[in-house]
Amino acid sequence: MGTTIFSVMSALAQEKGAVNLGQGFPDFACDPQLLSAVNDAMQAGHNQYPLMTGAPVLRQAIAAKIAALYQHQYNANTEITITAGATQALLTAILCCVHAGDEVVYIEPALIINSPHNPTGSILRPHDMHALRDILAGTDIILLSDEVYEHMVYDGQQHESVCRYPDLAARAFVVSSFGKTYHVTGWKVGYVAAPAAMMAEFRKIHQYNVFTVNTPMQHGLASYMSNAAPYLELPQFYQRKRDLFRAGLAHTRFELLPADGTYFQSVPWARHALSGRTGR
Repeated sequence: MGTTIFSVMSALAQEKGAVNLGQGFPDFACDPQLLSAVNDAMQAGHNQYPLMTGAPVLRQAIAAKIAALYQHQYNANTEITITAGATQALLTAILCCVHAGDEVVYIEPALIINSPHNPTGSILRPHDMHALRDILAGTDIILLSDEVYEHMVYDGQQHESVCRYPDLAARAFVVSSFGKTYHVTGWKVGYVAAPAAMMAEFRKIHQYNVFTVNTPMQHGLASYMSNAAPYLELPQFYQRKRDLFRAGLAHTRFELLPADGTYFQSVPWARHALSGRTGR
């Protein structure tokens, strides 16, 4: 098994002193209030193992957020688990469901989906979700939905979370990440929401592959989540950055492909020079 391209590109960028465009993390600091919330949690003594399933206060905050944004009710005690980033959530969901001889289908017809999508920047729209619902109807297929960029959707579009669709939510693991939302990718704290029976299977694996997740970070995040503005304002915040970046590339040989979400841009290099710009 080889080294991932993310590790290769990050190492090259560090070696050459180059700007690293190969990995998904921001180049600016998080909100100082979030750091203060984590420091307060440490000072308050939240420094030992939390519950295997995650700090109750954070699971309750997540359940409230999902209900407010997507009108879907999860039981914080039995249907939400805090994970060591979205990567662990995805791995554990697969390990608890996929066994020898099982089939995993992705992209089409979509057992595993990712929207907003890394790295194309595409998003699933209502007609896509309706088609997915029709495809899965009458089957026992389990859906794994990676939604870590849920708050980075632009041009007035709405994030079509699986949680918005009861028929899909009833068969889905929905994964998200605080690292992407709050600009703290190095903290590696994410979460997964799923129906209670599926979450029970998830936790059987979770307890052995990580057991628990950083305690003060969980309490700090729960406190910080009492204010919804930081994530509700993300679409406008990142769209300004997207538009500025694309404006800078508009007169180069890079071809600007549509980018409706995330903080990635897919820009293939044109095979021929643009008119009047052959020196570029």
